Amino acid sequence: MEISQFLRNAGEFFASGFFEEESASPFCRISRGIRRQLENVPLPAYQGECLYPSGINGLWRTKNGILTFHYSYTLAYDRNALVGLIEQVSNSQERNVWERLKEKLDSYPLYSHQLISPEYTVGGRGYTHSIPNYGRVLREGLLSYQSRISALVRKYPAGPWLVDLSSGLMDVLEGIKALWSRICQSLPSDSPVREDFQVVPWQPAKTFRQALLATNLIFYLDGCDSLGRLDQELGPYYDQDFQAGLITEEAATELIRALWKNFDANSGWNVVLGGSDVSGRPAYNRLTLVCLKAARKMRRPNLALRIRRDMPDEYFEEALKTLGTGCGLPALYNEEAYLQALHQSHLNINFRDICQYAFGGCTETMMHGMSNVGSLDGGINLAGIMNNSLKKILPWATSFNQVVSGLKKEISQAIENLCRQVNADQEQKAKWRPQPMRTLLVEDCLDAGREYNAGGARYNWSVINVGGLANVADSLFAIKKLVFDERVVTGKKFLQVMRSNFKKEVALLKEIRQLAKYGNDENEVDYLAKEVAEYVFDDLTQYACWRGGRFLPGCLMFVTYVGAGQSVPATPDGRHKGEPIADSIGPYFGREKKGPTAMLMSVTRFNHQKAPGTLVLNMRLAKSLFSSYSGRKIVKDLVSTYFFLGGMQVQITVVDQMVLKEAMKNPEKFPDLIIRVGGYSEYFCRLDRHLQETISARTEYGKEDS
Repeated sequence: MEISQFLRNAGEFFASGFFEEESASPFCRISRGIRRQLENVPLPAYQGECLYPSGINGLWRTKNGILTFHYSYTLAYDRNALVGLIEQVSNSQERNVWERLKEKLDSYPLYSHQLISPEYTVGGRGYTHSIPNYGRVLREGLLSYQSRISALVRKYPAGPWLVDLSSGLMDVLEGIKALWSRICQSLPSDSPVREDFQVVPWQPAKTFRQALLATNLIFYLDGCDSLGRLDQELGPYYDQDFQAGLITEEAATELIRALWKNFDANSGWNVVLGGSDVSGRPAYNRLTLVCLKAARKMRRPNLALRIRRDMPDEYFEEALKTLGTGCGLPALYNEEAYLQALHQSHLNINFRDICQYAFGGCTETMMHGMSNVGSLDGGINLAGIMNNSLKKILPWATSFNQVVSGLKKEISQAIENLCRQVNADQEQKAKWRPQPMRTLLVEDCLDAGREYNAGGARYNWSVINVGGLANVADSLFAIKKLVFDERVVTGKKFLQVMRSNFKKEVALLKEIRQLAKYGNDENEVDYLAKEVAEYVFDDLTQYACWRGGRFLPGCLMFVTYVGAGQSVPATPDGRHKGEPIADSIGPYFGREKKGPTAMLMSVTRFNHQKAPGTLVLNMRLAKSLFSSYSGRKIVKDLVSTYFFLGGMQVQITVVDQMVLKEAMKNPEKFPDLIIRVGGYSEYFCRLDRHLQETISARTEYGKEDS
């Protein structure tokens, strides 16, 4: 039996297209899979929503989910689903076809991300978020893309790869057209959504509703990832309709909130607001305020507000009111610092493009509509690296400098290994798992005639996670004081104590915990954090990516700091075996004792601009601060101080301690309680117990601390 037809009959439409021409290039095979999926996938029923599609994305689902499209890995193969299906099939002929499929998929190079060793996967393993050029679709319509594809072969000398690229992209467009046609036919004839779909996404959008509808559709087609600078792309349409009296602020807020609900249903990622336009002027508009208002009490998207020094107060006030609802949105970004960091990052970003920086996923830095950024491609666990180094150095070291030098050597080796492995993954991804959808929608792939994963995007780089900084700073300080300065314990004995997980060493553990800790504006320990952090950042950014660009450091541990600690033995800072490592760039949970200003002084001892991949700082503030203008003024001053000191990003959880404790006891009473983790907001009761405990242990700042 012919495998492609068999798969189509079985409801595996993407796989059916993928196996139509097995001798074709991976790009053509994947493009054909996309086309067949969009031609045949059952459409969700329209129930009067103002946006369509809505709810959980079903565009890329198949009956059994064996081989599906994925925005990061391109191909998602559920081997367990296939094995389970084979075991259930009694018909020998059908079983034979499924087994042939399993052999073919098992032999296809689907797992290049496994070239990255597990020790280098703190927060990611060959992952890629991205932002399509939504604005170009709105301004030109997809019909213009057909002309651009046709121009490819005329523009460049004809070759097999160029023919594959153009034919594959035409397949993708035909699939989108078929889906669009079926949507139009399925919608009620009197529906305003159907009327707008007669225009978009094939023709340029004329109204705010059309622009939003087209954006929503592309969001679903791309796999529900990130939208980038939404207020900049849709703001002109809203202004036009608002001034003409065609839409009110209330109606616009309802429409944007519907989009946010689609984000929430699909755990979609990032949206950026404000900042600067391509001419360097302030880029705040009416839609910026609408987006902030619509996010109240929402979990997603991860709103990122780019704050200029001259941002009007009304935007700051609206942002703080939204934060005050407890949703953790928006995260706040230092506009001037990001622009300066990107200027200095040796990424060759064009002057007019640099203001188009945005964030994907949690908060990985990329360029709106024109980049392919590994995010996160991998990460290093400084706490684990330190422990390996101490085993080799500490028993024999005669000076603290030897300990630090040994650690730096171990860090450099880890970075070299990680960058080599990520580059191997990038090369294999380009060969076997190209990305037709993003080749179509991200600049400059189509016009340059180069596939997205092969470096076709205008800008390419990779964000690498750095975890455990606070643990290393506190640990090094403990070793310096107790082993070398005060000679309380020998290096050899200290290692033995750590191996025993501080068992029967209550006195020593007490001394460790009484030492100065990172996060309290203590120069000596803070400068150890600075020395290690800047060494890591400088070492990492010297490496180039296979796909283009460089490796950018970031520190965004989202929920991964718990898992990252499970394999790490006890550390010299008093952390026990298996306990979480530090959350992003902040102090270790509960160790900051001197208030928010002292904490901010500590975390800005080192140069944040050396790590423009984004250094996340989580902060908990009392809900009472947000209930009055004077309280919100305190928060604004705190954030402004942090940015003045050089901080680049801060995200705020607003929830009272008693509420967290009650939610841990009776989760059924708090289904909608939202907190901020390492790079996004999440429902508190969805987190595992360890994460809940670390969030509860974060120091909560109130009026009296400020």
